[in-house]
Amino acid sequence: MDPSSIKAIYFDLDNTLVHRQQSIQQYCRRFMTEFDSALEPVSSDKVLATVTAADNGGYRPDDAPYPTVMEMVAHALSEELTWKVTVDPGAIVDHWCEHLPKQSVPMPGAEDVIKHLKANGYFVGIISNGRQESRESTLEAMPFKGDIEQLVASGGVGIKKPDARLFHLALEEAGWRPEECVYVGDHPRNDYLGARDAGLTAIWLHGFHTWPDELDTPERMIRRLDEVPALLVNETVPAAMK
Repeated sequence: MDPSSIKAIYFDLDNTLVHRQQSIQQYCRRFMTEFDSALEPVSSDKVLATVTAADNGGYRPDDAPYPTVMEMVAHALSEELTWKVTVDPGAIVDHWCEHLPKQSVPMPGAEDVIKHLKANGYFVGIISNGRQESRESTLEAMPFKGDIEQLVASGGVGIKKPDARLFHLALEEAGWRPEECVYVGDHPRNDYLGARDAGLTAIWLHGFHTWPDELDTPERMIRRLDEVPALLVNETVPAAMK
């Protein structure tokens, strides 16, 4: 990477700019408040554990019995909690879709880093897997929403990371070449390898996923978002260790 050639910085959303587990904790408080009268007494720890297990970090396992993460969560809550009344999992899906984005918690340092990048002339965008509506609603809840110049969601275009076409579509829309762009994300395959194989400079955010043993060590790794500016200037952040 030639730092002087970088014009645009793209980020993943969940567990990169938004802390998903902290957001889920916030959502569970909202869930318990609104469904309290329909539930038999249940601890907040039980609700959080149920949602966390079903959410699976926002990733649907290949053998999951339901087609989406939100349906996995809804059915877990409807089946594993004790209800005073019959609950429709569809009502929980609707609640999740409406309220999880609003409860989103920014990643530590996200606002300061984005404002720093903007102040230094970088274009800042997001490329994220997920439904267009949820990505837009999540961004709307963020304190840095006004500093994001582009949001491309897989659900809006029908292409998912790590497919290089999603990265290329975003860059073409904004007028950038891959060699002018950096991508920061937490997922080894979807984010790091996806961006790298699409020709962007990829940075892996360590801490949410274990780096697979079968993959070569990533060239660029950070443990905190506030390491991004230094890496852009002189690449002094050390490479990741497996």
